[in-house]
Amino acid sequence: MFKERLNAGYRIVDSVSVGGVEYVLGTHAERPCMYVTWQCIDQENYRWGHYFNDELAAKADLLARALEAVEQWHYQRGGAEVYINFGEIGKLMGELPVDEEGYGVPEGLE
Repeated sequence: MFKERLNAGYRIVDSVSVGGVEYVLGTHAERPCMYVTWQCIDQENYRWGHYFNDELAAKADLLARALEAVEQWHYQRGGAEVYINFGEIGKLMGELPVDEEGYGVPEGLE
């Protein structure tokens, strides 16, 4: 069961843990069309927020942040370098903007 948490007016609705770090997705408690993803340590220290007006873009960002952390975590532990093309993931989703190198572009920066 997912324990309800709040931070800065956002209700945490999803999370992905990688190593000792958690990446969370929140939706604004009073404005449900506003979303954020944060890196979170110890379920208390929320930092480096990415803010969105689109749920799909926020979910894509949560997954992209977690996949990047998986890549770094794996490589730091002596695994082979892994390359994840976030642009390809975005193209498969069909709605995430992609820059000229094929990388996903956060909402508002297209």
